[in-house]
Order: sequence, then structure tokens, then C-alpha cells
Amino acid sequence: VNRSPCEGTIMKKVYSPGLFLNATLDKASEDNERMALRMTTTSGKDVAFVQIAGLVARRIVCKIAPGDMLKTGERIGIIRFG
Repeated sequence: VNRSPCEGTIMKKVYSPGLFLNATLDKASEDNERMALRMTTTSGKDVAFVQIAGLVARRIVCKIAPGDMLKTGERIGIIRFG
């Protein structure tokens, strides 16, 4: 389960298809499938965070959409096995 790192509004959501390499490899963060989210915090700062799939956890589920307001620790999605 992935949770919001801070409170704010989601401004952008970008999905990038990719590979399913072992997460311990350096190139996994660039080559693996991922979902990037950009948030503007309540204090006006921009924050970006990314869900990255791996060898075992391969299915990114993210039901958050641009315009959604989140609180710190609120669930943004999950990366499922299989």
C-alpha cells in the first residue's frame, strides 16, 4: 500500500510503461513500469512521488486523479503481486 507523503492537491498523474526488473538493480527505477504523481501542498510547494513496479509486485493500482485533495498518510494506491 502506498500513502501520500503530505497534504495537498494532485495536479498531474503520468503513467510510464516499462519492464519488471528486480527492484534491487540501479536501472529498475528508470526502466520499470511506474506511475508519477505531482502534488501542490497546502503550503504551496510542489512535490512529486512515484510508484514503481518490480519483478514480483507488478500491477500498479492508483485511483487518485488530478484535482483530488489528499491528507498526509492517505492511501494513494497499491502495487499488487503477479
